[in-house]
Amino acid sequence: MNKHIQSYYPLFLLKGFLVALLGLVAIFTPALVINSFMIFLAAVILLVGVSMIVIGFKNKPISDNVLKIIEGVIYLVFGIIILKNTQESANVIITILTFLFVLGGLIQIIVSIAIRKIIQNEFLGILNGLITILLGVLIWLDFVTNSFGTVRLIGLVLLVTGIISIWQSMKIKSYNF
Repeated sequence: MNKHIQSYYPLFLLKGFLVALLGLVAIFTPALVINSFMIFLAAVILLVGVSMIVIGFKNKPISDNVLKIIEGVIYLVFGIIILKNTQESANVIITILTFLFVLGGLIQIIVSIAIRKIIQNEFLGILNGLITILLGVLIWLDFVTNSFGTVRLIGLVLLVTGIISIWQSMKIKSYNF
């Protein structure tokens, strides 16, 4: 089992670098991150909507595909709403991220405890999990009152998470089983 974990070292390392890079981008260019993400999200939702409508009309009889067409229209409406209201949509996404931070922090703590014999100094992973949970709680309590501040705070946590992930992956790689 432990050798199996070690075989995934490159993926752990890549994850660490990508998360740290995303953290740096979020810290230094929060407006770019917010706008780019919301435009990308809207584009994906619009693409799904168009796809559902095309599928609905291509499959015969159309009466059997009314729900697909309605679903496609709903996706289109949400995609347009996100494009026209990027800031408000970002606030909704940040609220969802709040929940994911708390959940992700708990998972980080559990994983750090589970692999403590491999990585040693598991307290860093546990600390990172606690910081991530704290971030989720602070955002939920509206500690950071604007989305730029929130994105920068998220970027800081991502940077720390990335660095700790890189460190953990190096420990996993060098561990002798």
